[in-house]
Amino acid sequence: MRIDDIELALLCVPSGYFDCRYALTRIGAAQEEDCRRLWALEKTGNVEAMDKQAKPLSCHPHANWYEAPWKRYWEHVRQLRIELRDADGRLAYLSQFGGWALREQPSTGPILILAALRQFGSRPFLTSSAPVPADAAGRVFPLYTQPDSQTQGDVIRKMVELALLSESSARRCIEALTRSTLMSEAQMLAELNGQDATFSSVEHFFRVMHAPDSPEMADRARTAARRLAIQGIIHSARVINARPPCAQAPISVDRTIVNSLIDAQPETLTTDQTDVIWALVTSLRSPSPTNALLSGDVGTGKTLAFGIPAVAAHLAGAKVAMIAPTEILANQLHASLVQRFPQARIERVQTGRKIQDLRAILVGTSGLTTQAQKQSFEPDLLIVDEQHKLDTGTRSILRGPGTHTIEASATPIPRSLASSLFAGMQVFNLYQAPVARDIETHLVEESQRAQTVRWLREVIAAGHRAAIIYPRVESQEKANETSGVKQSLQALQEHFPGRVAHLHGKLKSVDIDAELSHFRSGAKPLLVSTTIVETGIDVPDVRLMIIKEADRFGASALHQLRGRLARNGGHARFVMMCKDLDALAPETLERLRAVEGTSDGYALAEADMRARGFGDLSGSSQAGNISCAFRMLRLDFDELAQHPIQNN
Repeated sequence: MRIDDIELALLCVPSGYFDCRYALTRIGAAQEEDCRRLWALEKTGNVEAMDKQAKPLSCHPHANWYEAPWKRYWEHVRQLRIELRDADGRLAYLSQFGGWALREQPSTGPILILAALRQFGSRPFLTSSAPVPADAAGRVFPLYTQPDSQTQGDVIRKMVELALLSESSARRCIEALTRSTLMSEAQMLAELNGQDATFSSVEHFFRVMHAPDSPEMADRARTAARRLAIQGIIHSARVINARPPCAQAPISVDRTIVNSLIDAQPETLTTDQTDVIWALVTSLRSPSPTNALLSGDVGTGKTLAFGIPAVAAHLAGAKVAMIAPTEILANQLHASLVQRFPQARIERVQTGRKIQDLRAILVGTSGLTTQAQKQSFEPDLLIVDEQHKLDTGTRSILRGPGTHTIEASATPIPRSLASSLFAGMQVFNLYQAPVARDIETHLVEESQRAQTVRWLREVIAAGHRAAIIYPRVESQEKANETSGVKQSLQALQEHFPGRVAHLHGKLKSVDIDAELSHFRSGAKPLLVSTTIVETGIDVPDVRLMIIKEADRFGASALHQLRGRLARNGGHARFVMMCKDLDALAPETLERLRAVEGTSDGYALAEADMRARGFGDLSGSSQAGNISCAFRMLRLDFDELAQHPIQNN
């Protein structure tokens, strides 16, 4: 996390607190127990060091380990026993693993440490220890730690202490919260206090959060910060997403035309699709501009769900624009619309090129906004596909007071969460798939690739398509990385000469189009690619997908990749391959097992959000269209899901 302005450091929410008001100084008076207590002892300067077999190591000829050079003496050290003395002169030993941090500390002198007392033989040991800065003594000490970053926490703590000395810091932080939550200072204070009157002002809240008098006040402050963060996200979403009525908004969509567009499709639409289509049509006819989020699992037919209302609006005389995040997806969206709706005028607007037909359905990437501004084009209906990949500025440039907006998300958003993050928007969900698919998911190790290779040969021999996905373009030649697209392409061309296509983000657009064309036609039925195929690459007959180094992918990305399989229905296999499953971190293996165990995108999305929380909702990261001004604050799924709106 980066803070460029010290005065805004008060927005950092402590990760916890140490109660350092009372420290134990006598080991003899303490009982052996599991809980950690605060100890104020003295280091004698004596240290014992052991290797990984717990055998003693020597630092001879140096007087002690603090003076021994790092490389020669310390590389084999696995455990340290640091000798401590209490107020009565009794000795105890602090057990630590590793040694680098020890060399950064004084060899003798007072030490403040949080640890549990254990007795091993005749020697008392302090275990499960956590260091506490000496200046923490006598107060409730806030922690600003992040995973694997104690140094970062110390830096943030110093910045907070400086901010507390500034007369303008609290006021500037209040202004930042006001901009983020769109609440008045009185509304924010009401949220912070909840049912109590703990804080006399927002400034008082900041002081309590960073310099509490007791653990109880510290906990109240952290709880209050979470409450304000959640209500702020919901309140600001509702304010930002509100669309007042506009006389120019209603689009006279002909319901007969909508029915004819539905009937003209080669497949039978699902109940979900038809329900969404008619709900959108009703909304487009309203004087209040539509502000809708269309969320659906992979393969549920989002393009038709927003495409039919868009074409119907176009045929009713409305100006329509569609924005996709990449050239590939824009090309594919344009091709699909042209094929399905021959009665509509559809123009693919290339970046930097002039719009030829302002009354056509315009399809482009974010570059469309620049050209639209130059030609004073303001759509009556704006559709943003894969909305999570486009910044909010892209949408706001094209949207006028009467513009209807539909944002389609490739990531399934649980209904309970959408009501918070997208408060004020109409949220439509697609659950049903137009075609039945039977996709087997396998989690395997590299050592089991023989079976995967047999599946690959069978798929190619049967005239179907297969894809192998790598997390990178080129191998970085590290021991834990297998290969990349370029290395795999060379190897596979030896086994399937002239039949291997490849895709990655470094290719030119013309080359990407050519490779995709070869893959779609079956001229090159085997594709080696990066995650450029994650969303939207619609090649119907892919029957096998192999994900190399699957542990590098998130659950959502893996599910999106799996969604590229068997688009027209039928059987397919999805293989997640890792070098060594036993070597994976427990949370990584759990994530992969979750993907293996279910094909329900909504269930996976919820499980992933529960596991990850919502990260550091800093000023630069967003939840929906909304940012949170607090830093270092991890919100849980249940905190945001279905949270009631208060103090409107």
